[in-house]
Amino acid sequence: MKKRIAAVGSILAVLACPAAAFVTFGAADPSDAQIVQEGSSAGEDEKSADSKEADKLVGVFLSGKASDIHCASIARRIGMKLDENGYLSEAYYAEEDQTLQNEQIREFLEKEADVPALIVKTPDPFGASDVFSEIDLPLFSFDRLMMDTASVSWYISFDYLKAGKLLAETLVERIGLEQLRSEADFRTIEFLMGSPDDVSALFFYNGMMQVLEPYLTDGTLKCLSGRLSFEETAVTNEQEDLGMDMLEEILYEHYRTDQPDILISFRENLAIAACALLREEGRKPDPEAKTYIVSTATDAPAIKAVAEGELGFCVFLDDFSLGEICAETVCKILEDEKLEDYDYTHYDNGKKLIRTVTCEGELIDIHNYQMLVDRGCFRESDVAPEREVMESVIPFPSVVLTQDGGMGFAHGL
Repeated sequence: MKKRIAAVGSILAVLACPAAAFVTFGAADPSDAQIVQEGSSAGEDEKSADSKEADKLVGVFLSGKASDIHCASIARRIGMKLDENGYLSEAYYAEEDQTLQNEQIREFLEKEADVPALIVKTPDPFGASDVFSEIDLPLFSFDRLMMDTASVSWYISFDYLKAGKLLAETLVERIGLEQLRSEADFRTIEFLMGSPDDVSALFFYNGMMQVLEPYLTDGTLKCLSGRLSFEETAVTNEQEDLGMDMLEEILYEHYRTDQPDILISFRENLAIAACALLREEGRKPDPEAKTYIVSTATDAPAIKAVAEGELGFCVFLDDFSLGEICAETVCKILEDEKLEDYDYTHYDNGKKLIRTVTCEGELIDIHNYQMLVDRGCFRESDVAPEREVMESVIPFPSVVLTQDGGMGFAHGL
């Protein structure tokens, strides 16, 4: 497995962490979940802390922010599904700070003696090994595989290998690579992949390259920058500034007045930033004539970019459903139900193979994005394309002669 790439010259400091927001879910009414500050008594009007069943309280630790509606909605989905199966939950948000998350986990376990399980999505997949070294309870790694710790019991994630294949196979069809091959023609392509320490990004890359490699080998696809390996195309933590620096360098050195025909991005934020960069340089992405940009997607801005034609298409990764699948898996394991459909061969976190339950992505383009609204993933107003409001023109009626010699009015344009 790949070892973590550490930032040169970084200094680790112990800082006083702000109070962490968390969400509590109770069996009474999960829709009444409320965001509170750590140290306060959440929902004490409805039920006191003494009434909680300690062996039914699952800790949910997410990497994002409580103020992020998307992240908070994932926590709510997890909490509601746990509640349906008789379990309580508290959701904590690390604000992309691994040190803060480690402290949250320690404090939670000190406060709750008989916790049945933990669900954890880490900001840093290599940064949580110490806090779990002495934990002896089911630990579910959510969406991002925790590395270098034998404490992980299960991994719940998307099948990124299949997602990479789906994206590449769709691209082959949409661009018409087979016809280009028969005509000895080609298209140029560049890549912005995920973080080098992210197992999911590596699986996606491998799935994508399984499909595209023959076209790269025979010259139907040409990568002018020569950046083809995972290491050469990886963008640390999918940071937009790093990704756009890489893209600007590629454009300056290899395209100048032109641009690549195709750009594949692992994450939607890099794809949307690439659209903006090309717009600023007068290179507005156009699926028919200019850069065809595609990526995975989880949130509304990417779906809106697809609806507006900025992105050619995306592989939608429904992390609301993934959260529910994670909660269902937790409940089945805690109730000693046998799981049949899981992977125990491909996911190694550096310490052991991890039992993994996966969820597949789905293709979304300008023709079918509406189905995500219909099934409640997003609001229409969040993903519908911006449309120019046309000023209504009411023509002044024209005077015409009628057949009997009188006067009439014509209201047409």
